Amino acid sequence: MLFVQSDLRVKSASYAILPDIEVHSGDPRLRHLAHLRDVVAYLYAAPHDVLETVFLSPEEISLVLFTPSRVSALLTRPEHHTESVTPLSGPEPDKGDYVPGYNGLYNLRHAFWVEPAHACMARSRK
Repeated sequence: MLFVQSDLRVKSASYAILPDIEVHSGDPRLRHLAHLRDVVAYLYAAPHDVLETVFLSPEEISLVLFTPSRVSALLTRPEHHTESVTPLSGPEPDKGDYVPGYNGLYNLRHAFWVEPAHACMARSRK
């Protein structure tokens, strides 16, 4: 479900399973996750002993949160000015045009919605 760009899928990523957090709310636990992201960025930004270069700069540390939810098929299956080059599979949207998926938050700023069956992503217009 995670892609770097186009068709380059991420083969491995570090992750943790946390109690359910509503990513599009003012949940105070989001502040703790932001602090954790900052600590990881600080640790990876330390210069290498021999090469004197950083392994990852703070700008390269990403935090992506996924919360299982029903998401709008209108966001995960764009229809305007697009065409699918592969057959779409997955559940039919319900009467409200919702399908099983995930509400997401990228770096605690950018909202997005994912439907795993289609491996597509829609970003908010913030």
